[in-house]
Formats: sequence, structure tokens, C-alpha cells
Amino acid sequence: MERKKRENIFERRVADGEDSSSPPANANPQAARLIQKGLAETKDEHYDAALLDLNRGLAIDPRLGNVDVFDARRAAYASKHQWKEALAETSRLIELRPTNGFFYNSRGQIYVLLNRDDLAIKDFLRAQPLIPGHKWIYIELGNCYDRAGQFDKSVAVYSKAVALDPQFVKALGYRANAYEKLGKKNLAAKDKDAASSLSSGWASDLLKPESNSIK
Repeated sequence: MERKKRENIFERRVADGEDSSSPPANANPQAARLIQKGLAETKDEHYDAALLDLNRGLAIDPRLGNVDVFDARRAAYASKHQWKEALAETSRLIELRPTNGFFYNSRGQIYVLLNRDDLAIKDFLRAQPLIPGHKWIYIELGNCYDRAGQFDKSVAVYSKAVALDPQFVKALGYRANAYEKLGKKNLAAKDKDAASSLSSGWASDLLKPESNSIK
């Protein structure tokens, strides 16, 4: 299965209901202004300028680093496809918010891009119980198992995605392919028929980038 790059996978910010830590009362004023400027630039997707200002602000006063700042730097690094830097920021976020499933999902996607499906699987498994309704996690996890030749596991995971959304064409298509690899032609044909009834171009859709976006 072809490995695909994902675009705009870090648009989601801090999960609803989570508050970032407040800056210290005696924070350096210049650093605080740079941080606020960088956060605004990230929101406007001016990532080069955002990174410059955020990094300058943290260099002056490291105490200003919080979830918002690290999440903004993650978004900026991801937009530039600097995956190792984005990985470092995401790992820092997980340390600060260990129950945020979106962060585990994000790091899993980065590990896929870095050809570390073994680590991606661990993060997708951590994310599942934290955001159980996020059907794209099952696609990502199933694809990892598929690339590893663990087709029984990939079928089981794709089936969870289908259970969440019976009209999820990609889940049906991927499961059909996995069934074929297991020699289960009848089950593969059933999924292909179901996918075809929903989308005539379902087979070509499997070649398009995934939509595991965090918004």
C-alpha cells in the first residue's frame, strides 16, 4: 500500500475544555509580545513569521512556553514538512496533556511519515479510547497493520471504522483489499459491491491522501 503524505494535519489546536497555563506575572514584556504575535501569525497561517517570533520569545523568556505555544510551533513545523521538529513539539504536548487523544493521533501520523509504523501503532492505540468516535484513526491504524502484513488485524480495525460509519467508502475499500490478501474472496467481493454502491470511483479514492485532519 502506497505511503502518502498528509497536508494540514495539525490545524486542530488545544482540545475543547483544556486551558493553557497562564504566563508568569513577571514575564518579560518583549518576550510576551513576541509570543502573542507568533500565536496570531500561526492562526493566520503565516508560519515562517510565527516560528521566528515564537522562538525569539521563548529564547528571551522560556517560562512563556505553554500548550498554546508548543501547539503553534507544531503547526508551523508541520506546514514546512519539518517532521522531526513537529515530532518533538507533539511529544512535549503529550507530556503536558497526557489524556489528549488528538495529540497521540497527531504523533502517530508523524511517525507514519517518518516510516516508523511500529511507533505509530502504539500512538493510534493510545488515541482510540480517548477519541473513540474518530473514525480516521482506524484507517491509519489499519494501514499500518496492512503494511506490516498483519491482515487479520487490519481487517479487524477497518471493521471498527465501518461500524462507526457503514457508508465509510475508504474503510470498505481497504477492508476489501485486506480480505483479498487473506484469500477471503467472497468477503472482499461483498465489500467491493458495498463500496461501489456508494461511490463509482471508490478504487481510485484509495490512492488519494487520507483525511485524518485534526480541526
